[in-house]
Amino acid sequence: MSRSPRRDRRARELGFGSASEQANAPLRITGPKSLARLPDAAQRVRADVLDVVAGMRRERTELGTAAGRASMSPDVVRYYAGPALRDEPGGGTFAMPADRLYRPMVIISNGELVEVDVRGSRVASTVSAYWNAVEQYLEGDDDALRPFVGVRVAGYELEADGEVIEELARRGGFSFESIYRLAD
Repeated sequence: MSRSPRRDRRARELGFGSASEQANAPLRITGPKSLARLPDAAQRVRADVLDVVAGMRRERTELGTAAGRASMSPDVVRYYAGPALRDEPGGGTFAMPADRLYRPMVIISNGELVEVDVRGSRVASTVSAYWNAVEQYLEGDDDALRPFVGVRVAGYELEADGEVIEELARRGGFSFESIYRLAD
């Protein structure tokens, strides 16, 4: 047990049980092994942080505003996504145009859900746009998947055959709750 209730409170905000548990965690998440060393709660907080940073980039929003919308402290966003942020000379902290943060994600390839390791916001944006297109297709937009024909992510070709996606959806093969996966 930590001697500092304040440090424990901050650690819990980051998804750790205590400051000592946080102290034993990796400082930077660089791949699946370092992510797996985080407790599940910390992995979920980190996934939420990645969503906040994507929103900052998309909406050109300042850190304090974006963190507040997500009901999290700007310090939490800095802790997990510091390299993706920059302080502007005129004031405010904004997301860099792109980053190389590690993200474990899920795609559909060859009719199956596939877990992939993604490094970088640009590839993550492609996966996000793909899932949006899958959802649009299932809602009746027959052309939504067309931009993803032949697109590869982490060595896997994204499934662009609507019939295959419909079958997978019919079997309850996926949900749109989160495209990020937790480490095993």
